[in-house]
Amino acid sequence: MNSDQVFDILAPIFCIAGPLFFTTTVLVSVYFIRYLRRSNEERESDLREKVRIIKSKNSQIRLLEERIHSLRKSCAEKESELREKAQIESSLKYQIRLLEKRIQILSQDARADACREWLLSMANRTYRNEIEVEIKFVYPLFRFLGYSDEDLLIRVPVRMQVGRQQIQAQADWVIFRNGNPVIVVEAKEPGHPLGEQVVEQAKSYAFGLKVPLYAVTNGRRLQVFRREVVNDICLIDCVDNELSNYWSNLVHYLGDHKD
Repeated sequence: MNSDQVFDILAPIFCIAGPLFFTTTVLVSVYFIRYLRRSNEERESDLREKVRIIKSKNSQIRLLEERIHSLRKSCAEKESELREKAQIESSLKYQIRLLEKRIQILSQDARADACREWLLSMANRTYRNEIEVEIKFVYPLFRFLGYSDEDLLIRVPVRMQVGRQQIQAQADWVIFRNGNPVIVVEAKEPGHPLGEQVVEQAKSYAFGLKVPLYAVTNGRRLQVFRREVVNDICLIDCVDNELSNYWSNLVHYLGDHKD
């Protein structure tokens, strides 16, 4: 077989294989380009999703930081409030100790004279705040009613049921007789109205401590209640300059009768 014959045989093959190879190459190239484009799109989609997630997490982090800042601020305010309350209680206890020393010096007759003088001075007595109401009115009232300093406790913790939740509260004053709580006193600043909300507050403390009597006062008015099964009874309701007229009732209902 000479070269011409070989050429005649191979020529048709090359004529067919050439376009076929070219077409195959083009198709493979197109497929590869599409594959690369789809792969890039998927990568871009993944990157966008990752960026979205990062932004979302950054937003959550900022929200958490804001919450932490808010909580820290709230804690600082509560700490400041607790420190202020502690200072007030410390001042109140100090004033009470001074009064106790003065009362211990008095004889029985002198105490009666001091009580009459205290009652007569009610109309001219002034109070700047709730603490002064407690020092100048609540404390002397119960000391003159026969209670000792050990019978009078301030800021007594009270556990109360509110719905399904138990909360911790504080009664301003709790008066004890023979070691048992018998009276709850809720004091308010002068000018604060002794409305239903104040009465309910004292009533809830009395209920939580299982105390039969509770009183509310702003230094200008005094109300005393007795807990009942249905409706509580108001035993005394008087203003400060009427206190001497109600003294026998105060002694009857609130006095220390352990002797």
